[in-house]
Amino acid sequence: MNLYISLHGEILRDDFGLDFEKYPILSAAFECDVPISFTINDKQLLLVKFDSIVGPVVVGIEKDEIPMELIRNYVERTVLERRRYPREIAEIAQLLESWKGERTVGVLDAGDFETRINWRNRFSQLATQVVNIGKKDLYVFPSTCVLTEAKVRFCLSSPCTEKFEAVRQALVVDRYVRFDGVVSYDQLLYHDAEVEVEQDDLIFVEKRLLHHDLEKLSKHLKIPVQETYKRQLEVEQKYWLFFGSALDEYLYCLGVKSKARRWQRE
Repeated sequence: MNLYISLHGEILRDDFGLDFEKYPILSAAFECDVPISFTINDKQLLLVKFDSIVGPVVVGIEKDEIPMELIRNYVERTVLERRRYPREIAEIAQLLESWKGERTVGVLDAGDFETRINWRNRFSQLATQVVNIGKKDLYVFPSTCVLTEAKVRFCLSSPCTEKFEAVRQALVVDRYVRFDGVVSYDQLLYHDAEVEVEQDDLIFVEKRLLHHDLEKLSKHLKIPVQETYKRQLEVEQKYWLFFGSALDEYLYCLGVKSKARRWQRE
C-alpha cells in the first residue's frame, strides 16, 4: 500500500516522492474539505484531509485502492506513534551525522579535563563521532561499545538505527541512573534510578500508565482527547520519557512509587 501522509506540513510518509514546491496542490489540500484528485507519473492520486487527534492530516493514496475508513484508522495510529523529541535532545542529535544500520551513543562524564582528554585519545580509533556537550562528551560507536568497565561515568544507549533515539536513551541514563562506571539503556532494570515526578504531573502519569488508549484516558480525566494528547506531549517533553516504551514507563513507575512513599512517611 503506497501512502503519502503529511501533518502540519511535516511529511510522515511519502511512497510517491512528492514535493511541496513541485506540487503546490499538496499545501492547498490542507485548506480544502473535499478530496482532491490529481495525476502524477501516470498515477491518479486522491488527496484527503482528515481531522486527527493531533490536528489536520493530509493523506495521498492511489484512487479507489483502499476503503477510506481503513486509511483513516491507519493514519490515526501512525500519527499517535510518532515521537516528538525534546528540544535539548533534538539540538544535540542534529549535530551528529546520520548513519545506516545501528549505532550506540555514549555520554562520558570524566570529572576533570585531563581525564576527559585521555578518554578522547582512547576512543579516537573506535568512535565514529565525538561532540562536546558542555562538561561532557558524546560519542557515537559502531553498533555496540566494547567498553564494559571504567572509572568514569559512561552512559550508553542501546544500539539504534535512529540518531535522535540513540541520543535520548543515553541522556535518559545520564539523567536518572545513579552509578559510577558503565551503564546502558537496556540495563536500566538492574540499576538504581531516581525519577522525580512533579506533583502537577502525578495524576496524569498514573492514569496514563493504567490506560494506553487515549480515548479511554480522556474519559477518565474528563477532558477532550485532543487535550489528553497535548498533555501527554508536555509530560514526555519534560521527562524525556515516552509512553508506550516499556523501559520509559518503568522509570515513570519509579517516580510514582517514590512520590507515594513520601506521602506515607508524611
